[in-house]
Amino acid sequence: MTDNATIWKSLQQHLPRRTWIPIARVFAAVEQYVALDGEDLKYSRSERPRWKSNVRRLLRTKERAGRVRARESQ
Repeated sequence: MTDNATIWKSLQQHLPRRTWIPIARVFAAVEQYVALDGEDLKYSRSERPRWKSNVRRLLRTKERAGRVRARESQ
């Protein structure tokens, strides 16, 4: 299972800062730049690959810590 630090480092290196980025683009960056293993590719209870659930969880954690901001609802 890929650790959060690896995912976060990759996002910081490959995505622009201070810009809202659609989750699909975040997922694409992780797929492209992180070496996902077999455990990452297994499906979670939410019927999506575990790595996608982990990315969402990581982003929520970073949001609570003030490191990222969610887009305002319209």
